[in-house]
Amino acid sequence: MTALSTRYALPLLALLAIGLVPISLYQLRPRIDDRCASPETLRVTSQIPGTHAAGERLEERAASPGISQWSEGTVDSPVAGVEPLRFQIVRFTRTTRLYLRPTSIVEGDLEPERHETRRIPTPAGTLPVHVILDFTRPRAAVVAYFFVLGNEPSAAPLLPMVGTAFSQLVRGARPVTLYLVSGEASRVHIDAVTERAQEWLVDAFEAHRRACGA
Repeated sequence: MTALSTRYALPLLALLAIGLVPISLYQLRPRIDDRCASPETLRVTSQIPGTHAAGERLEERAASPGISQWSEGTVDSPVAGVEPLRFQIVRFTRTTRLYLRPTSIVEGDLEPERHETRRIPTPAGTLPVHVILDFTRPRAAVVAYFFVLGNEPSAAPLLPMVGTAFSQLVRGARPVTLYLVSGEASRVHIDAVTERAQEWLVDAFEAHRRACGA
C-alpha cells in the first residue's frame, strides 16, 4: 500500500475538519435546514416497484439521535430462486460513520474486491451510484448506494458540505439521505442482481424527488 504524502494529507485533513463543522455544531445546537417538502413520506416505499417495506428501525433512531428516519425492507430479485435484495433508507444529520463508511449498515463482513462509481442517466439527470462487489464469499455480494444532500444526489456528500459549511452555521445542518441496496447471488447471476439494485436506486431517487418537490 502506498503511503499518502503529507503534502496531500494535510489539505485533506483540513477539508475534512471544515466539512465536519456543521455536524459538530448540530451536536451543540440541533438546527435543521430541511428543504424537502414532505420528508416523512420518504419512508413510504410502496410507490417504488418491487418493494416490500419492513417498517422503521426505531431502536437505531433512538441509539443515534442524528438519525431522523431509518426504513428498510426487501426488493424482488430478478432471478427466480434467488433471495430478495435488501434496501435501507437512512436520513441523518450528524452520524459521521454513515458519511465515511455507509456500508457499515450492511449485515455481515464485506471485503470489497471492486468498488466503482457508475454515472446512471435518469430523467432528472445523472445519478452517481457506488457499486461494490465482494467475491470472497461462497455467494458473491453486491452493495449499491448513493446519497442525497438536501434534494440533490451526491457520490460523496462530505465534499459539497465543505463549500457550505459556514452558511450551515447560520441556517442549520442539511439532512443527508442514504439509499442502499445489498444482496447475494452466484457469480452467474451477480450481474443481473447488480442491475436490479441500480434500477431500484433510480426508482427510489424519483420517489425522493416527488416527495421533496424537487
